[in-house]
Amino acid sequence: MANRQPDDPAASSSGVASTGSSPLTGVGRPSEPAAGLWLNGDVLACACPDCGAPMTIRLWLMVADCWRCGASIELSEEQEAAARRLLERRDAAASRNVAAATPRPSVAAPRRSTTSSPQHARASTSRSATPHADGTKPTRPAAASTTKTAATKADPRRFVAPHTSPQSSAQPAPSRQRGDARLFVAAAPPVSAAKRNRGLLDRLLGDLPAWLVSLIVHLLGLILLSLLDFSDGAARPRALVLTTTVGPERREGGDPTVKTQNDDPEFDLPLDAPLDGKPREVILQAQRDAKALQLDPAAARRLPHVDATKRLLDSNSPHRRTFAGRDPRLREEVLKHEGGTLWTEAAVARGLHWLAQHQNDDGSWSLSSYHKHANCRGRCGDAGSVRGDMAGTSLALLPFLGAGQTPDAPGIYRENVARGLRWLVDRQDAKTGDLRGDADTKAGMYVHGQATIVLCEAFSLTGNEALREPCRKAVDFIARAQHPAGGWRYSPGEPGDTSVHGWQVMGLYSAKSATVAVPDHVLRLADQFLDTVASRNQRGRYGYRRGERETHAMTAEALLCRFYLGAKIDDPGIRDGIELLLDRHMPHEATADFYYWYYATQVMHHAGGDAWKRWNRALSDRLVAMQKTAGHEAGSWDPITRYDYTAGRIYTTALATCTLEVYYRHTPIFRKIKID
Repeated sequence: MANRQPDDPAASSSGVASTGSSPLTGVGRPSEPAAGLWLNGDVLACACPDCGAPMTIRLWLMVADCWRCGASIELSEEQEAAARRLLERRDAAASRNVAAATPRPSVAAPRRSTTSSPQHARASTSRSATPHADGTKPTRPAAASTTKTAATKADPRRFVAPHTSPQSSAQPAPSRQRGDARLFVAAAPPVSAAKRNRGLLDRLLGDLPAWLVSLIVHLLGLILLSLLDFSDGAARPRALVLTTTVGPERREGGDPTVKTQNDDPEFDLPLDAPLDGKPREVILQAQRDAKALQLDPAAARRLPHVDATKRLLDSNSPHRRTFAGRDPRLREEVLKHEGGTLWTEAAVARGLHWLAQHQNDDGSWSLSSYHKHANCRGRCGDAGSVRGDMAGTSLALLPFLGAGQTPDAPGIYRENVARGLRWLVDRQDAKTGDLRGDADTKAGMYVHGQATIVLCEAFSLTGNEALREPCRKAVDFIARAQHPAGGWRYSPGEPGDTSVHGWQVMGLYSAKSATVAVPDHVLRLADQFLDTVASRNQRGRYGYRRGERETHAMTAEALLCRFYLGAKIDDPGIRDGIELLLDRHMPHEATADFYYWYYATQVMHHAGGDAWKRWNRALSDRLVAMQKTAGHEAGSWDPITRYDYTAGRIYTTALATCTLEVYYRHTPIFRKIKID
């Protein structure tokens, strides 16, 4: 760093700086050098010999410290005397100013003593003494050198400035040897009005009695304490916080409470009938819940550029754009574009919160028992009768990934997803790729298909290559488990049924969207199997197994499989199946079926047009209204069918939440989404 040059050539040539006329103290004259020292208010200062910055002098310690480079030097006797002369002149000038301003006699301020404390021995050393007028350097007393060395060793924190040679604008400064601590001389900087005011304030505060200063400080402290709230909340409702930063809480077994706000909210999401007539407090609560899933703008900078995701949404390949709508920065726009509302997104946020609260301590979720995590303490109820940590974990992770919550995205559930994925991967059979885990015989292939979807979606969303091999092994296991006729059932190699078949096809489609290789013959056989369970008399209607009558649930699942396996939307069989569902099996609370709604909602969303609008209007309001809003179950959905009771509340909540994520969970196969 270049040393700062003195402003006064005359001062440079003499080796000392003029203090100039100080507007604050009125002391110092250009003709009387002050050994490179000056007064700034009540502060003695000098220039750093290394970097040229002003250094504050602590006269009682005979040292000066640099705020910029950390250099510390000791004053010579000459510099100490010059400093005391400056202080004496300051005090004398202050006395004259007071006398001139006051008509009454005044007592002059006492002069500061020039006698140093006996406990601080004067160190007559600096790393070089000030040169005489003839340019010669005075001899340094041995005693002073000894004192400096002792002080340096006693305090290892003392920084000895390295050798520097500041240059004068008039002539070169004398060369110095290592250990020469002569102060770098510089002209005194001008004193600003702000500094003059600070100096006056310092003097006023210094003249106040100690008891008055203490009183002021304590009064300020009492005022601050009165503004803080130290209540334990016993007198007000306890709350359910849906995020780490926002959201009011909920009472145990009561209605949600809302913090009052003075201004009206600006709703980013549409409010659709019939829920628009809700009280303002309920709308505010939904707004806060929906906001919980939105991304912090500061955290979004760590994600790839949003334009890349927009290009994926506009891709000609359905596989490439499959998961693009989950991007947290675009999810709200996609949601509005596809018919979602504030109510659907708030319900998704509440469902995810409930699932997060029921994650086991090891990262898993359990269908059969919730008592392995600290949040429950036996209060959950409605546990399923089937075994299933692997099943519960796979089902629970689906809606988190559906909302774009991944281990590497800055979402509020990133840690929940990371722990769940680690648990899932650790329990995959390393040789065969089997993900059935602890599932019983009938649920085994269901669980494997669901877990395969989870791994492939996580791989596609994160791009983490550590997940590629688990995905490949899971796909290979599905291929080996396929029956020669093309279907899948409870155990590998067993003749297929439409229900188990659907989860395997969805797993294979997710794998292709994640760029994991899927054998073509496996997909071809899967499509042929659907022909065997289709109705012979009514095209586009499907039964559970070959020869069995068609059902609306199996029809919806088979239609979705047809979409994934390459069917066209204008195929007569596809249209026939969609019309059947719309005409006879529209969503109704009296015939609620989460499994059927999960599949049929995806079918209608992919189909688009009037079919999707009719279905969405009928489903979204009913499904939102069925969500629990109070007590320990707030955010979940009650089991309804006998299959729901078999799998339990985690199963119903996962399926219902995924259904309400349909707007962005999978982009439509037959159309693109354009976001400006």
